[in-house]
Amino acid sequence: MSKVSSIVNSIKMSAVSSISIEASQKNWKDTISMAGGEPQFSPPAAVNDAFKEIVAKGFNKYSPFPGYTSLLEKIRAKLSDFNNIQVDLEQIYTVPGGSSALFTALMALIDRGDEVLIQDPCWEHYSEIINLLGGIPKKVKMVKDSNGHLRIDKNILEQSITSKTTVLLLNTPLNPTGSVLSIEEINEVVEVVEENDIHLIVDEEYEGFVFNPFQHISPASIYPKAITLYSFSKTFALTGLRIGYIVAPKDVISAVRKVSLYSFMYASSPSQYVAEAVLSEHHIDFAKKACDEMYNKSRFLSNSLQSIPGVVCEEAEAGLYVNPNFIKFGKTGNEMSRVLFEKYHLLSVPGEVAGANGANSIRLYVGLEQEILEEAVNRIESATKKFTFD
Repeated sequence: MSKVSSIVNSIKMSAVSSISIEASQKNWKDTISMAGGEPQFSPPAAVNDAFKEIVAKGFNKYSPFPGYTSLLEKIRAKLSDFNNIQVDLEQIYTVPGGSSALFTALMALIDRGDEVLIQDPCWEHYSEIINLLGGIPKKVKMVKDSNGHLRIDKNILEQSITSKTTVLLLNTPLNPTGSVLSIEEINEVVEVVEENDIHLIVDEEYEGFVFNPFQHISPASIYPKAITLYSFSKTFALTGLRIGYIVAPKDVISAVRKVSLYSFMYASSPSQYVAEAVLSEHHIDFAKKACDEMYNKSRFLSNSLQSIPGVVCEEAEAGLYVNPNFIKFGKTGNEMSRVLFEKYHLLSVPGEVAGANGANSIRLYVGLEQEILEEAVNRIESATKKFTFD
């Protein structure tokens, strides 16, 4: 009898993919999709010209394994200017998007049965990628400080480490809540990983969307041994191009090269050419403008939801999502997400899939047109009027 891999068979579909597939089968005409994180703004103007030039300039051919040197040089300059990270070209490796960066970096570092520490809450894909690689995901619960900042507690982190722990995987800004690692947190994390001789991987997918007065700090600017994962998808609205990169010490990059050789081979040449064009323009100015737009939408949505009686919705420090909480109605995130889906055709992500810290909340994408955001608020308010709250 034929069968599929038992490991693959144990992997769950993500909440975003499941609800998107279900919605597509409904053929509703009034669906509001706030489950995914697809930027709606246009990419940098340089992208259009780059697409026209790809074939003429030979970028439909095989790429060098790490990526084209000209792109690596642009990435190195970006890392220096924006992230305060100084590296050699040999420490940069291009990959087909942020998810590929995660998969490749983890495959290069963990063996079957190794523990990987991840934040609670975090992107639900982390656990399943680790499971797929034969590792063991282990949640480290974050706590709120006196200012309401969701942070990593050093004592909890230290108590989570065992002899099987190999990697600490962090995300800043954090999906789903938008929490940003502070310099104090980073210094404490560095102390812990150094004392316990474990790898530190940092996913900085949302680096371009940090709101004042908060500041994005790349841990690798303080701790050069950190392995950092980047993508062009969110900041530059290039989700479909599938292009990202890994920045790491040379020995880790050597392992990454082996993984790439027998998996994706190399990042797409056309995508690399477009990425280089983006970094050749005023990319930091573009990112700031995009961030300002997301800030305004995020604040509108969180303030509007907070004004609904019984709904709690804190302002995000960064990112593309807000996370209204419905605990006063006695509703779990799963229940609220289901009600909004079935009765109001609004797609959201239950907070529980991100971990215990996501209980009773849902994740909503903020980057939609203003009138759509207003309609979403109206539908959520209509739903809550059917409930009572304490």
